[in-house]
Amino acid sequence: MEAVRIEAGIYEAVGTEDSVPIAGPVALPLPVWPVVLDLPALPSGEGTEAPWVAATAEPWPGDVAVHSSRDGATWRFDTLLSRRAVMGQTLTELHKAQAGLWDRGPGLEVRLVHGAISSVDDATVFAGGNTAVILDQDGTAEVFQFRDAELIGPETWSLCMRLRGLFGTEAAMPDVWPAGATLIVLDQSLVQVPLASGLLEGPRIYRIGPASKPVDHSSYVEISHQASGLALKPYRPAHLRAERQSDGAISVNWIRQTRVDGGNWVLSDVPLGEAYEAYRVRVLAGAALRREVSVTETNWTYSIADQAADGVGSSFTIEVVQISDRAGPGHSARIEING
Repeated sequence: MEAVRIEAGIYEAVGTEDSVPIAGPVALPLPVWPVVLDLPALPSGEGTEAPWVAATAEPWPGDVAVHSSRDGATWRFDTLLSRRAVMGQTLTELHKAQAGLWDRGPGLEVRLVHGAISSVDDATVFAGGNTAVILDQDGTAEVFQFRDAELIGPETWSLCMRLRGLFGTEAAMPDVWPAGATLIVLDQSLVQVPLASGLLEGPRIYRIGPASKPVDHSSYVEISHQASGLALKPYRPAHLRAERQSDGAISVNWIRQTRVDGGNWVLSDVPLGEAYEAYRVRVLAGAALRREVSVTETNWTYSIADQAADGVGSSFTIEVVQISDRAGPGHSARIEING
């Protein structure tokens, strides 16, 4: 038997320039689910009348870029989304409820693409916790809050004890939000798109996709959106009342709401929030407009002589809307007069 002693390292593989590296799995850039929406003025005071954008995906591709265009030919980079939103689709209907009061109806079931939510106490809700927006394909949106959140299935939650129609969105509340509506939890994942106020009137096209890819890449999703300047529109007048006087005149009064610092309980009245206070009062007989006046106080008297001149009879509708110097009229409050 013969043997030769050698060093073990002699037979170890030596890397060369021609070595083929072992490649990891390839992650293809997939489209995200983006939403461009208008939001009212929020209590935080952040943001302007420009639209907001949110996006989610599973898996999340990392940073998501938002580009916009007026004509679809030239694109401008607007902003970057670094966090995916907590958003999904509703699985059950949500019926209309009284704004500002606890909605104790059946739980709203929603399936999230990603993320989790949790229950909070009353104080946290009153401080702004668990705020979400529900919207349809046309962009009509209602802001609401929920106190109780229960996990009832994979990525599926039931939201109960809700405060509805917040921040002036009670007028946008339909009789029923159908299943399949989009729900987005309002948090720091939403980013506002920079947009000059002069561009609110025209529609813009948005392309949203992985920031690692160019704007014309197939992974980008294209959305057309017309900004409405919702954050500038006055809230609907509240507690509209009408009382017929002994002489036949109708005394109409209401309470002004504000979109600016309306939660201050120390002041005797809430701030105006507009450059001036003005309202438009309209009298309607069916769909026919019989009278329209502008007033600067929260009351108006419809005299018996004016009623006779308008030929409204004993049944008609009075509509009141607050006017803004920047965004035109807000949502109207209406009251039916019978007898």
